[in-house]
Amino acid sequence: MEVKKVKEKQIWNSFLKEKRGSFLQSWQWGDFKEKRQKVLRLGAFKDGRLLGVCQLFEEKLPLGSYFYIPYGPVADKGIDGIRFIEEVRKELKSRADFLRIEPIENITIGKKAFSRHQPDKTLIIDLKKEINLLTEFNKNTRYSIRRARREGVKINKTGEVNNFYRLLNKASKRHGFGIYPKSYYEDLIDLEMVQLFEASHDGDVLASAFIILFGDRVTYLHAGSSEKKRNFCGSTLLNFEIMNFAYESGFKEYDFWGIDKKKMPGVTKFKKGFGGRVVNYPIAIDVELNLKYEMYKKAHQIKSNL
Repeated sequence: MEVKKVKEKQIWNSFLKEKRGSFLQSWQWGDFKEKRQKVLRLGAFKDGRLLGVCQLFEEKLPLGSYFYIPYGPVADKGIDGIRFIEEVRKELKSRADFLRIEPIENITIGKKAFSRHQPDKTLIIDLKKEINLLTEFNKNTRYSIRRARREGVKINKTGEVNNFYRLLNKASKRHGFGIYPKSYYEDLIDLEMVQLFEASHDGDVLASAFIILFGDRVTYLHAGSSEKKRNFCGSTLLNFEIMNFAYESGFKEYDFWGIDKKKMPGVTKFKKGFGGRVVNYPIAIDVELNLKYEMYKKAHQIKSNL
């Protein structure tokens, strides 16, 4: 096996889509993130044939950095995953302090990571058959969709982020979570695989959501909603109409991008109202590249206990 940089977008994305890899490993996502951090695309080859890919993102630390592989590597079934990571490790040896992997399949290498970036559990809605709200969703979700329609809530696509960012900013203050600067979302909407939807009523934007379209899956990535006219159920109708759009566009799955009953009870309950299946991802893994790793781990533990 030879691990080296991949420079052809078409080869990379074709392989990734064939293996049903995450948009986080897509070439487009790498281009988007490269505006703010270093991105490295490595492929595993044998006899000139591509067997696996992993896109790595450099994350800065106070005294160094680490590289991070979200929902990867993505590889053929027969490939030796441990050897692939060992070869990647050699590539990174002098460039960072450790490698963090959040895999889609178990990898028996390294040690359990002391933190993670992406959801470790999500909810997937099957779009292979036409969505029937009378049978697929729970009664509260069905009621909310009908209520939103009775009230005259409208769903549309938009090309500007002002309303979205206003709703997201208010939600972050309300619930205490961090968000990116507005420029991040302005760059995000320029991606070819991204669309922004809004739910509105008589000029009031009730909810807004960024979705990612990649492979056979649509992902509900970022969303914000208003406290105003909350009983008009804009968020529920918004998701339902995005699902219909995804189905009609030929996509097979709708990913709600994270559920956590303990950390996000209300959001999780809302998402589960649409039915679907729960997907659990393997634990995140850290692979040490030098002795500074233990220092970062201890610092994280101290910060977490404050």
